[in-house]
Amino acid sequence: MTDASKFRILIIDDTEAIHHDFAQILGTHRAKMDARDALDELERMLGGSQRPTSAKSSSNDVELVDAYQGLDAVERTAEARATARPFAVAFVDVRMPPGIDGIETIRRMWEHQPELEVVLCSAYNDYSWDDITNRLHPGDRLVILRKPFDPIEVRQLAACLCEKWQRGRELDSQLRELHATVQAEVDARLRERAAHEEEQRRSRRLEALGTIAAGIAHEINTPTQFIATNLEYVAALMPTLANAVGQERAWLGRVASGELTAGTAAARRSAPGRRRCPHGARADRKDRADRAIACARA
Repeated sequence: MTDASKFRILIIDDTEAIHHDFAQILGTHRAKMDARDALDELERMLGGSQRPTSAKSSSNDVELVDAYQGLDAVERTAEARATARPFAVAFVDVRMPPGIDGIETIRRMWEHQPELEVVLCSAYNDYSWDDITNRLHPGDRLVILRKPFDPIEVRQLAACLCEKWQRGRELDSQLRELHATVQAEVDARLRERAAHEEEQRRSRRLEALGTIAAGIAHEINTPTQFIATNLEYVAALMPTLANAVGQERAWLGRVASGELTAGTAAARRSAPGRRRCPHGARADRKDRADRAIACARA
């Protein structure tokens, strides 16, 4: 496992011996392996055969970083996050004079790295659980470890919390991918909706144009229909007019031949038994005929 891919564990305690204990507990197999490698190298140099090496222990997947005061731990946490090499777990002592105590240290570290798993180590009852929860609101990120602690407890906590932290990062990555997928789907749906609304607006515009066209067609058809109606009336009136003209010609012919005088012909034409069109009917017909002729000339 490369240095960049190792789980980084931050040890925060003001006592040098505690740091040595953590190094022994979490790095025991690493130290033994390094000693074995040195002996193998010495044997190889002396001409002996080198023994095959066994697989390295999982403890080699851990990188320990020491901090002796709370402020130093906060700075290291911020720097680790800034360089994209965050800590997975932090073992924090409660009492670290003369600086800030472990509770305040944890609070400030979580400001820089909220997902940091923390083990609070103390041999004293400086804070009750209620005090701790009221100040930190830890959720599932905090475990209490009493001093003196058993080495197997430290190793178990380190292994379990590193695995929990790693799975949390993977889950966060999956959630970000899911969010991106959902956002892309939402954007696509919004584009489809915008296209649909634009199509509806286009349909309404075409419908309005159709209404306008229908109105224009109606305005054009109205005078055309009027002209056609009057032309039909004139066509129906033509036989009557032709008959009247023929009768007038007959009377004029009889006057011209000397059969009748003009006065006699006029008197007979105006005889009471002869059918006449009422004055109103004649005026109406004349008016309609004049309008038909005017429309035809236009």
